[in-house]
Amino acid sequence: MTSSTTPAAGGDILVVDSPYEIANWRPLVSWVLFIPQAIILCALRAVAGVVFFIYWIALLVTGQLHPGMFGLLAMYERYSQRVTGFLFGNTGQYAPFDFTIGGGRQRRVPADQSRVPIDTTYPRFGL
Repeated sequence: MTSSTTPAAGGDILVVDSPYEIANWRPLVSWVLFIPQAIILCALRAVAGVVFFIYWIALLVTGQLHPGMFGLLAMYERYSQRVTGFLFGNTGQYAPFDFTIGGGRQRRVPADQSRVPIDTTYPRFGL
């Protein structure tokens, strides 16, 4: 492991620990292991496109978000990021074939009462 330091914006120093060398076989194996993931990702992309269109129409008609369709779109995004991260070497862990539609971690964030409400009168635009 080597550590490189580069000055970041504002005078802060960014320290990045990274491996000095990547094994010569690693990029080739990553691309070969990516092939089945790419086939599944292509099919999921087509399904997500259709679901997104239906989701958009349902949102316009009902005014509500359907949690099942949202979960499917979120699952596609999570899976896509895991596969892409493995392909480009951001992680050494092979992306699992995990298609759970659940929402993952859900947190409720309390509203901050000290914030100033948004002004909707558009005074800067003269409206």
